[in-house]
Amino acid sequence: MEAKCITERNRDFFDQGAAHVYNVPWIRDLVSRISGFLVSNHDWLGVRVGDSSKRMLDYAGGNGTAVSLPFRDYFGTIRCIDLSSAMVAQYNANASSQGLSSDRMLAVQGDLLSSDVKESLADDPEWSGFDLIVMSMALHHVTDPEMMVTKLAERLNTGGTLAFVDWVSKPEGLSGEEELAMKSHASHGTITKHGFTKEEMDVYFEKAGLVDCEFKIATDFQMPPEVGGGERSAFVARAKRAS
Repeated sequence: MEAKCITERNRDFFDQGAAHVYNVPWIRDLVSRISGFLVSNHDWLGVRVGDSSKRMLDYAGGNGTAVSLPFRDYFGTIRCIDLSSAMVAQYNANASSQGLSSDRMLAVQGDLLSSDVKESLADDPEWSGFDLIVMSMALHHVTDPEMMVTKLAERLNTGGTLAFVDWVSKPEGLSGEEELAMKSHASHGTITKHGFTKEEMDVYFEKAGLVDCEFKIATDFQMPPEVGGGERSAFVARAKRAS
């Protein structure tokens, strides 16, 4: 499937799901587990509470509940780029409901893998110079994970941290039953890779010029039958831009 087609499928899927996807019980549970892991490991991510000079980018941040809102007391400025305009609207509404101005927390629609300068925000300094960049449960949707890591790494401050949350690849691959379930699910055609290994993430980071790569299991999770079923592990991998 062509990259443009996959991107459009993802845009449509998340536009349609923006109003309800975070209310699906298993997704709500997974988001809670991941958020808890990130906050409890803030030192590992190079984050300190209450430093108003620090800036974070939540890439493919959805409605903001997974990463941005849990970290709202850790950064003076939080920004989000998401492929889906409907998710962007949800994100900004959630920030506003928490009394956070757009100076503090703001999402825009964009795609760093786009060749369009406006959509990729290539010439806007507001969207660079971040101390932490997090991409949670979205790398498996992009057409070129290695290039995505490089594009995000370019937007880090010196000494900044880039972190990814995603599924760990199953060594044996998906079972026939899991494959069948995923093919019948609404998200079919939006996923390009069913997880990543530590070795893959290390290669992506190193090719992006990052150092101090680490990989931790964030949670073990029982996927519901309708989205593949079976035990899955989610990881957090992080690396830093050399000072």
